[in-house]
Amino acid sequence: METPPTSPAPGFAAVILHRLRTWPWLTSAALVFGLVLSFLETSTAWHALQARGLASVSFVDGVQNETTRDAWMDFLRTHWGRATLYLIPATLLTILRLRGKGLILPVALASLHLTIYWLGTDLLDNYHHSLHDPLGMEPSPAAYTVKIALMAAFLLSPPVLLWLYYRSSILDRYLLRNFLGPLALSLGGIIAIIISMDLLNNARDFAGDSIGQIILFYLAQTPRFLVTTSEAALLLSTLYALGKMSRHNELTAYHSAGRSILRALAPILLTGLWFSLAVLALNYQLAPEADRVKAEKETTRKAGSDSTRDTAVSNVLYRNRDARRTWCLHRVPYDLSEQNPIQEIAIWQQNKAHDITTSLFARSGTWSAATGEWTLRQVSRSTFTDAAGQPLHTTRTEYLPLLIQKTWPETPAAMLSDKLDADFLGVPGLLSCLHARATLPAKAIANYETALHWRIALPVRCFLIVLLAAPLGIVASRRNVLSGVTTAITIFIILRFLSAIVLKAGEGLYLPPAAAAWSINLLFAITGLLLFWHRTRNRPLTLRRPRQH
Repeated sequence: METPPTSPAPGFAAVILHRLRTWPWLTSAALVFGLVLSFLETSTAWHALQARGLASVSFVDGVQNETTRDAWMDFLRTHWGRATLYLIPATLLTILRLRGKGLILPVALASLHLTIYWLGTDLLDNYHHSLHDPLGMEPSPAAYTVKIALMAAFLLSPPVLLWLYYRSSILDRYLLRNFLGPLALSLGGIIAIIISMDLLNNARDFAGDSIGQIILFYLAQTPRFLVTTSEAALLLSTLYALGKMSRHNELTAYHSAGRSILRALAPILLTGLWFSLAVLALNYQLAPEADRVKAEKETTRKAGSDSTRDTAVSNVLYRNRDARRTWCLHRVPYDLSEQNPIQEIAIWQQNKAHDITTSLFARSGTWSAATGEWTLRQVSRSTFTDAAGQPLHTTRTEYLPLLIQKTWPETPAAMLSDKLDADFLGVPGLLSCLHARATLPAKAIANYETALHWRIALPVRCFLIVLLAAPLGIVASRRNVLSGVTTAITIFIILRFLSAIVLKAGEGLYLPPAAAAWSINLLFAITGLLLFWHRTRNRPLTLRRPRQH
């Protein structure tokens, strides 16, 4: 009598995974334990804030005081972060145990937790700037409010998307599974290649940094990576998913089920629309700031020190003709404050005869947006004329630890009126720059207007690239697969090339800024709609005329 074959014993990892999934009350115990530790962590830190008298300060007053703001930021980033770590085991167990619609509630709680953390840190970082710009430009509270709304919508969208996924039909879910897998691989692969190349080319930038600091740096660069790679990832994944389904005649089955091409591709089009929202939220301010951080790190490495950290612009020369005063600022930070002052300020005062009467040199200085006064530290003041304005035979020099001047009308915004890089400014910063330069000629502000329109126009391309690629991905044979892919990539490259040209034309005012930013999107839309029109009527996407028999 033959013995039945026995199945191989499960491995150690499989046994552990099975125990984690089936052990009763394990997830609840991990959740309760994490909540208790989180409560102890946050309550201890909160009592410490109360002991310092910082817990009862109103939010508007607190964010405008550097000491209070730093204490609140430390509470959020340190203690809230530790409290989050205590909840990670329960989160992982929940992901292992739950399936389907049961994941919606945990994902919603995690998204809400992340949204509260991000809103808290961003409000502490930037809310006071929306009230009083540190450089003296006109703030844009409305633009900052839009940024908060966009980011909140983006961070809270995962549970909504998950709910829509499980509410959709089987055919829609099957199409999305075929599309989202290649999309995740494309995004991850392109970003991994970019990070690897950056590490190889700029390894010296991270000299002395720990592995954790390098990881945090690239995490902060994630908005920039997503903005620059989303179009290519959507293009490749759309072509791959639809091409694969076409070769297996699966789209024919969709048509047999009574679904039009537009209805069949609706899940992919909605995914492209969501990517437009996500890229808009990231490109609104976070991605330009990540670009600035990257550029500053390269500048730091070239300078051989960390003295250029948070530098907006270097070596600013400014002449106030009415007051006959000339300024030279060595380094001006974007986030100007007492803890992050302007480095090395030189000021020369002249009389009506254009003779220098006084010169000032300060190691550092700040300008207060609330009071409009200048505070210079470690000042060397040299006087070249007497009280009557006559030249002195011997220059008088005095050293002052502190000099406060309330009558100077100059502001950092006036000095940086044409020197801030538009590529490093988000929508609130660009609007502030345009308000500050409202009296300048149109050509002087064309680059800022073009960048402002481009911040909004670029995210729309995520949807348009899906609209363009979808009809080209639907093919009837293997030969047509290569034809559709080649056509889509060629059109994409040509439009990207034209986009770079028209943007430069907008910055030089050869084209209106709005037209420069949106014209290529219009070409994308027209091309995609024409391709869709041909595909819905089952017409071949070719320029060749049919043979005459």
